[in-house]
Amino acid sequence: MSSVIIVDSACDLPERVINSNAVRVLPLNLLLGDKQIPDIHTAEERLQMLRDGTLDIKNEVNTAPASREQIIDFLVTQILPNYDFAIVQTISRARSPQYEMWQEVNTTFAAQYRRYRTSDRNFTLRIMNSGSVFTGQGLMALNTLHLAQQGASRRALLEGSKKAADHLQTYAAPMDVHYLRERARRKGDRSIGFLSAHLGKALNICPIVYGGQDVTESIGTVKGHENAVNRIVSHAMEAIEKGLYTPLISIGYGGALDELERFSAVRDLKGMAGDYGVKVATSVHTVTPIINLGPGTFSLAIAPADQNFKLRVG
Repeated sequence: MSSVIIVDSACDLPERVINSNAVRVLPLNLLLGDKQIPDIHTAEERLQMLRDGTLDIKNEVNTAPASREQIIDFLVTQILPNYDFAIVQTISRARSPQYEMWQEVNTTFAAQYRRYRTSDRNFTLRIMNSGSVFTGQGLMALNTLHLAQQGASRRALLEGSKKAADHLQTYAAPMDVHYLRERARRKGDRSIGFLSAHLGKALNICPIVYGGQDVTESIGTVKGHENAVNRIVSHAMEAIEKGLYTPLISIGYGGALDELERFSAVRDLKGMAGDYGVKVATSVHTVTPIINLGPGTFSLAIAPADQNFKLRVG
């Protein structure tokens, strides 16, 4: 039986995973001014968009969910003819309507699935809310792939993925709080005030943003972007020592991956992870987190065995 994990293009995953037969990516819509195009950009294309200023704060750029029609076309052309079992893992339903759209399609279009099958076998689609964003969504997919590689049954894949969502923690350190505030303002989110944004930029204050269990919030600020990265990485290293639900860590970065080497804490984390048998996956942020959090943002997702062991800032 052929199986596949379906994520959307807001999900941070290494290119080698995206290009494998085990994963298919539903493109979201990239809005550039009054132009709409599918977000099918490779890591190198995203880096070029950063270099040429396409994603700069001065430009009108945003993303929008895939429509019902786009989801159906994706299923008909890429999934139904090629796979018998598919697990959809969406960005947090609190941040996007994509989960509900998938549910609606699976309810109203399921009777049509057989028309597009090349096999007599039944097709099964399961839809899961990651409860997380970007890098966390990527860690959920990596965990499911890890379980599949261990020979887990369909039921075990679903149960293991659901449990992973309960443990997922994503932490992000945006480079520029002014960028963060301006993007939020354009979307109608005024949680970062004008004065605090400019004060933060003047004093080199960096917020740490948490995502998990359908909650996305700033959990505090520290002085300096590198210090914020260090706090996040230190938490991850403590979590490794205490024990992880899944032996995987996902790191996303809003820039070239070789820039991560300037963070000594990241080098230390990779060394420690190797000692504990934990794999660290790194990827260039997709367009959606770059737009929302800004270039240079560092994100890390981890799943501690103890769900209550979370980073505290303040």
